[in-house]
Amino acid sequence: MGNIVLVLLIAVEVFLMIWDLMQNERHVKERRIVRIGEFVLLTVLLLTGVLEWGFRYYAIALVLLVQALVAVIGLIKKQSKEKAFHIGNVIGNFIGKVFLYYMALLLAIICPQFRPVTPDGEWAVAYSKYTWTDEERIETFAVVKEGEAAPHRKLTVEFWYPEEDTGETYPLLVFSHGAFGFSGSNQSTFEQLASHGYVVASIGHTYHAFFTLDTEGVFTPVNMDFINSVYTINASEDEEMIYQTTQEWLKLRVDDEDFVLDTILQLAAADSGTPFIQVDSTKIGLFGHSLGGTAGAVLGRTREDIGAVIDLDGSMLGEAVGVENGFPILNEEPYPVPLLNIYAEDHYEAAKELVESTGEKYYNFYAADGAIEAYSVVFRKAGHLNFTDLPLFSPFLARQLGVGKIDARYGVEKMNEVVLEFFDSIFKNGTRPAFAEEY
Repeated sequence: MGNIVLVLLIAVEVFLMIWDLMQNERHVKERRIVRIGEFVLLTVLLLTGVLEWGFRYYAIALVLLVQALVAVIGLIKKQSKEKAFHIGNVIGNFIGKVFLYYMALLLAIICPQFRPVTPDGEWAVAYSKYTWTDEERIETFAVVKEGEAAPHRKLTVEFWYPEEDTGETYPLLVFSHGAFGFSGSNQSTFEQLASHGYVVASIGHTYHAFFTLDTEGVFTPVNMDFINSVYTINASEDEEMIYQTTQEWLKLRVDDEDFVLDTILQLAAADSGTPFIQVDSTKIGLFGHSLGGTAGAVLGRTREDIGAVIDLDGSMLGEAVGVENGFPILNEEPYPVPLLNIYAEDHYEAAKELVESTGEKYYNFYAADGAIEAYSVVFRKAGHLNFTDLPLFSPFLARQLGVGKIDARYGVEKMNEVVLEFFDSIFKNGTRPAFAEEY
């Protein structure tokens, strides 16, 4: 819709420019009426729901409002005196308006309106948000001035859960986003799970997330050194460096998840209100995308209260326990809980090629082969970001960052079905999940 609004506004400017040029005069009064009309039309489109009010249209609404107010004042005061007509001024004004409208609608173009993926479970979904401080850890990313004490690490956690408090308890699922992702990256998945009777907690890993916004309104962007280290690792073949760096990342992530889980369970035991009183502390699952899936898989080995793990297209780098002769040494202990790996096609095929051509063990395959229970699902034509809501929220950004040719809505909806089916099979049905191995 942002593109359509921009085209309409440009069409109006083209008409006004041609009208001025053909008659060698600026139609001041008529332009003011047009400016008022543009704002009125935008208002009507927003009120009728044709355009969905939100961040996409804040800037253009402000621009058109200011123009309309200036036009009203001009009409009331009957200000019509103009400078001498110049073709250059008319063309310059046209170019300026087009640029202004384009910039004001940029968010609407990059993040167009889309039909949300609606949850289909029996429960209405509630939402809440908390920021907690881990008094046991120092924030190593923080810039500390001389003489000041280093702050403790803060984490903001978002919750989705059944809205109606019936006295029931539900399995707890903790989500970890990818490298410079964010806690709302898979909101459609969270809502789907909550509507089917789960409490979902999504962690914003401060400084690892593209941004976090805590409950006091403090905005924290991703740390640039972390971004650079991710790109360095992705381009490197130095297994020792990869191992050392990724172990640092995973320690931070696992410590975050440990802290959040402990905090939730403490609040649940203390009957601290919703969503905590809804948590069934005997049924805990972990899932995450990319680096978040990798971290969850590590925690699945280290906590005895974890009942299931899903890795959404992440390499299970935490299975490495060291490096020898340039190759990672993988953990030989059987993976202790049910594990589901969901792969994009390119990830899966590249891993297969690695194993077949070199004989080298691949983290995820090796862990799954030795797990007490493991499943794999491959999404053909999917790319890495197809396992988040980004392809729906911003197709443009998703294309730049990595998606496949799979239909974006189909990919998200089918992934949500698979995730729900797996957790249901472990925590509710006690049966083998019914999803296919490929989609």
